[in-house]
Formats: sequence, C-alpha cells, structure tokens
Amino acid sequence: MASKPNGNPITGMTNDREHDGGAIFVLESKGNWWHTGFHLTTAIVGPTILALPYVFRGLGWILGFFCLTVMGVVTFYSYYLMSKVLELCENQGRRHIRFRELASDVLGSGGMFYFVIFIQTAINTGITIGTILLSADSIKILYSNLVPDGPLKLYHFIMMVTFVMILLSQLPSFHSLRYINFGSLLLSLGYTSLVVGACIHAGSSKTAPPKDYSLNPKKSTRAFDAFTSISIIAAIFGNGIFPEIQATMAPPATGKMVKGLLMCYTVIVLTFYSASISGYWAFGSQSASNVLKNLLPDDGPALAPTWVMGLIVIFVILQLLAIGLVYSQVAYEIMETQSANVKEGMYSKRNLIPRLLLRSLYMIVCAFFAAMLPFFGDINGIVGAIGFIPLDFVLPMLLYNMTHKPTKTSLTYWINISIMVVFTGAGIMGTFSSDEYSSWGFLFELHLQAHGLLFLIDGSAPPTEIDKNILTQLDALCRQWMFSTMAKDLMLTVLKSGKTARELWDHLQKLFQDNKGNRAATLESKFVNLKFVDCASIDDYCDKLKSLSDRLNGLDFPMNAKRLVIQLVNGLPEEYNTVASFIQQSMPTFDAARSQLRTEEIRHTQQTSMASSTALAATDSST
Repeated sequence: MASKPNGNPITGMTNDREHDGGAIFVLESKGNWWHTGFHLTTAIVGPTILALPYVFRGLGWILGFFCLTVMGVVTFYSYYLMSKVLELCENQGRRHIRFRELASDVLGSGGMFYFVIFIQTAINTGITIGTILLSADSIKILYSNLVPDGPLKLYHFIMMVTFVMILLSQLPSFHSLRYINFGSLLLSLGYTSLVVGACIHAGSSKTAPPKDYSLNPKKSTRAFDAFTSISIIAAIFGNGIFPEIQATMAPPATGKMVKGLLMCYTVIVLTFYSASISGYWAFGSQSASNVLKNLLPDDGPALAPTWVMGLIVIFVILQLLAIGLVYSQVAYEIMETQSANVKEGMYSKRNLIPRLLLRSLYMIVCAFFAAMLPFFGDINGIVGAIGFIPLDFVLPMLLYNMTHKPTKTSLTYWINISIMVVFTGAGIMGTFSSDEYSSWGFLFELHLQAHGLLFLIDGSAPPTEIDKNILTQLDALCRQWMFSTMAKDLMLTVLKSGKTARELWDHLQKLFQDNKGNRAATLESKFVNLKFVDCASIDDYCDKLKSLSDRLNGLDFPMNAKRLVIQLVNGLPEEYNTVASFIQQSMPTFDAARSQLRTEEIRHTQQTSMASSTALAATDSST
C-alpha cells in the first residue's frame, strides 16, 4: 500500500521528498516538454483508435463528429486546468508529482488520498493486464494464420509477452521511457495510416460490403447505443496519470505542459478523425468493435492485403508494450517509495535487487490475471467508466474551482460544474439499463463516495459543518444526478416518488428488487433460446451467453458453470457436432470450451476458403 503523506496529509510529501525513493528514482524530473508530449501521446493514443468506427455506428455521422470533437475539447480543457493547478501549487512551494497527494492537498481529505490510489490502481493494473492479453492475442492471430494447426495456445503467448515486459520493466524511471514513447508515437501514426489505407481499399473494392449508415430503428436501443458510444470515447481520451507525467519535467513547469498537450492533441486529430471517417465510411452500420475484424472477416477473404494486415498487427503489438510500461509507472513508484534507499545509488545492489524482484512479480501477477480473464473487454469498459471519469472529468474541474476560486457567478465556475455533472451522468448512463440495476447502483454509490456525499442515500449523519441550506442543495443535486442517468420512461415513473435523495434511492431499490423475478425470467428465456446462427462468430456467441449468465447472477439467480457449458453446446449448428460431442463428454470449463470452438471455427473457415478456391480454379480451367 502506498504511504499516506507523512505528517500533515494536507501538505503531502514535500518535507520528505529528499528521502522519497519513488520521487527520486521513478519520477525523476529531468525531461523537456517534448518528452511529456511523447508520454501523453502513448497514454492516450493507442489501439483503442480501432474502436472509433464502432463509436460512429452508435452515433451516426453528425453526432459522431460532434461528440468526438466535444470530448476532445473537454479533455484538453480538463488537462489544461490540471496543469494550471499543478503550476499554482508549485509556485506556492508545494510541487506535487503524484495525483493522490495533489488531491489530498487541495481537498484537505485523507480519504481522497486513498480514493485516488484505488482508482489509479484499478486503471493502471487493468490496462497492464489488458496490454499483455491483447499483445498475446494479436501474436496468436499472426501465428494461427502462418501455422494453422500449430500447437501453441494463448497462454504460451501470454508467457512470451510477460517475459518481454519483465525485461522492459527494469528501465528505472518514467523519464527513461522517453525514446520508447517517441517510438510509440510513430507507431500510432504508422498503423493508423495503414488502417485508413486498408479501409479505403476495402470500401472501394468490388467486394466491398453494402454501405448502410442507418441507426437502430428502436428508439430506446438507439439512445442506449449513443450513451455507450459516448462512454467509449471518454475512455479512449482518458489518461489518469497526468500529474505523474508532468512530474517528469525539470522544474519550473510553468507553460511547458501546454506545449506537450498541443503535441499530443495534434496526433489525436490526425489519428482519431482519419480512423473514424475511413472505417465508418467503409463498413457503416456493420462496423465491429475492432475495425480489424471487418478487414479480416471470419466468413470470407481478407479485405486488405495480407502484408498490410500483418504490419498493422505488429505495430499494434509493439505499441501495446509501450502503453503497458507507461501505466505501470505508478505501481513502480509506490514500490520504490517503500523499498528503495535513496542514500544508495539507483543502480546499487541494495536498490537493484528489490526493483528486479518487485517489478517482475508485478508483471507475473498481471499475466496471471490476463490468462484468467478472456472477457477482458467487458472488464476494461468498467475500468474506464469508474476510473477515467472521476480522474479526468471530475477532479480536474473540482481542483481548479477550489484552488483558483472563480466566483460562483463566473462562466468558468459553471462550465466546470456542468462538465462534472454532464459527463458523470453520461458515463453512468452508458452502463445503466433496466436489467443492470446492480451495476448502476454500484457506480452511483462510488460516484457519491468520490464526492463525500454517500450520507445522502445511506442514512448516515451528514458532516456537522454543512448547514441546512447547503444540505438541501446537495440533496437536490443528488436527485438531479439520479434523474440524468435514467431512461425517460423510468424517470417519469419515479419522478415524484420521493422528496429526498434517500427516499428516491429506496424507491428505486424496492422497484427493482420487487421486479427481480420477472426480469430474471426474461433473461432466462433469452439465455435458453440464444443460438449460434443468431451471432456473428463464436466469440460473439460466447460473449452473449456469458453476459446473460452474469446478469442473471446479478439478480441473485446464479448460473451453474456446467449449465453454461451445456447451453453453449445446445446452441451450436450441426457442423459443430463433433466438437460438441467431445465437449459434452469431457465437460471442460467455459473458457476451455470457448477455445475449442474457436479452433473449430478457424478450421471451418479455412475449409470453406479452400473449397471456394478449388471451385474457382475448376471454373477457370473449364473456360
């Protein structure tokens, strides 16, 4: 666990900085503004770019452009405010190099210190796990195409990636990643250019899919898709380690960070818009959550040259390694704050051995979870919702209002308040539907806890320093947050159900708990009737089954693991009878059964492709 600021939690660790191994070794301040530009670009501009056509699929052309632009402007503004807060503290003699001590200093709360640690740990560890898993999965894709019947499995590639990450993790400081992150910047430009070219090639070819840009005809589904897309954009623009990146610059930092932000957002404009436009233009309403799935469809030939797709995957793998290193730095800083002796040198035996052991152990633990979490995409979405929104859309605005103290009648004050309310509501709405009340309740409680307002709904006594008028305003704000995250029909149902936030919360809880049986019956019906023919691929089929199972668990109707595997087999078509029989006899875990079915799917695809090639060759020879 990270050390809470020594002495007074308001002043942070300033007095002990000369004995702080995490500050001196990991967050050493030697960089220039362009180095921070490299770090920021690596932290924000990653392979998540490949999901942007899917975002436009849920929003359409006009709203897609609007939301992408607004999110870019808001996040730039947010990071700019954060840099101004850090500069103000530095000018007042309190240079903060960690997000957690900055929040604790300005907000005057030891609890906020631990809250930021929790959120940062969730983001950083989650992204590190994700980069290991996605890198390994990308290598496996290349391997499967080159050696279709090869013996290596995903966990073999996870081990390989982990070994490389362990080696790279021994780079001692954040600043020492500057050249790697410059390479990451070039890689992002490289694979984005290749993806844009591949999409243009696919969209203009004779075999191009029909272009359809219509949205879902059902109004409620269309609204939910839009909020989901907005949440994805928020996660794509997320950072969460801005103070730690600014800490790598040699002081004074005044004005320098803005230059780094301008470099980063120049790359964002070049990559985000080009990938969005080309991908959505080529595939429209058929855009997958990863545009590479459109370019490499399971049921047909590749829509781009093989060498281009191979190069894209290689570039993505290399950049994922850099991203994993960047988001590991907070964990390394916490480790060295506890373990390092600053009186010894950075490369002394006393510090080198603990660094080697602790960082290697951290990567091994992340690899273990990567191997255990085949559905990391869902987990990463949750991490983005509960992590990036508080750190990038709430705290920067709150910290600026508290340090620079704009008047409550000023435009700046109300812009900041509006951003906090609107983007928090949009983020929660992206995860809220009528059969996911437990997820919404968890996220809403977490949101109130972040603001120190949990007493408004849990019945605990409010702080004594809050007078009655302020308490009334806070209660009204809480109810406003609830209403802003509900579908319109639900809001009208509960609009007059409570005069206080506590009464409204209790009414919602009773409403969903009482209706639990009916919703479980509906989900059970969907679960039993789901068939592979209704899905795009084995992965899509397995994801939908697992999602229905998880939602039933959330309603206190747990799904037996064997029942899940049996239903997986029951929904398969006849051509999967052989592998289905084997699964029924051996009864493996759901993840193992999924892996076996994915292998069988690849075999079927290859057989179909070979049959098509043979038929074409026979036709050519006859003519």
